[in-house]
Amino acid sequence: MRKIKKIFAVITAAAALLSIVIIALTAADYSDKDKTGIKSSVLSGDMRPLYILKEYNGFLAVFSYGSNVPKEVLSVLIADLPEYDQRELSYGLAVYSEQELQQRIEDYDS
Repeated sequence: MRKIKKIFAVITAAAALLSIVIIALTAADYSDKDKTGIKSSVLSGDMRPLYILKEYNGFLAVFSYGSNVPKEVLSVLIADLPEYDQRELSYGLAVYSEQELQQRIEDYDS
């Protein structure tokens, strides 16, 4: 009986220690803003996008936030995209980081 209590105590202590390690690693991962690909101003509550992706003369274009002049017009024809994407891009799609911009362009270009 005494041996079972010792084994139970060891298992309980190991589980508690493992839980602490997992919580510490998770908290450290969330506090690392560079890994998110999101600009730190967004994480601090400033939700202003960097860019807007939208249709321009039938093509996908990148606009700096607040600008009516495209920063870049891509060779992606809006008409070739699914209807949902066409509708979304007709309104404009907010983009909050360079990494997100590149990912979205790759998604639309594939």
